[in-house]
Amino acid sequence: MSRRSERLIAQGYYDEEVGGQIVHGLTSKGIQKQTSQTQWGDIGYYTARSVIRGKSFPLIPGHCWPMEGSTGQVFIQLAQKIHISHVTLAHITKELSPIGQIYTAPRKFSTYGLREIGGDEYKLGTYEYSDTGDSFQTFQIQDHADEMFKFVRLEIESNYGSNYTCLYNFRVHGRIAGETRG
Repeated sequence: MSRRSERLIAQGYYDEEVGGQIVHGLTSKGIQKQTSQTQWGDIGYYTARSVIRGKSFPLIPGHCWPMEGSTGQVFIQLAQKIHISHVTLAHITKELSPIGQIYTAPRKFSTYGLREIGGDEYKLGTYEYSDTGDSFQTFQIQDHADEMFKFVRLEIESNYGSNYTCLYNFRVHGRIAGETRG
């Protein structure tokens, strides 16, 4: 993980420990079993809340939030309004996977900022999570970086070929009003 990624991870406004939370009514449903069968066996049942918990390192195969299908969304209320600069998406690497592949990893995804629930959505960017990259991959916001947002919607548009998608961690980084860029 790069020094920049480590610094960004330290400034997370998404983390439920500092007031971030999942908006459940606007978040896709996860697989609703106590355990779910995967290509490497059963995984424990995790809720969407596990995606924004700050203490998710190191990543452990199967310790994720599984959503049915290759598409879905997570809707997050940030701890406070911020100028979003980057987002980080995490999944185990092929090296950590017991089968040497990460078919359940999100592939193409987009992020949107909102000032309020039900308000206008501002597309922050569309990205691709690399199945050959690091577990934690950080992406710079492409549009609307000078706007302030209280909510973020992560839209998973595809994965690497599974009938479900696992989210291990999603982080939103930025600065509050009046804070200087670092």
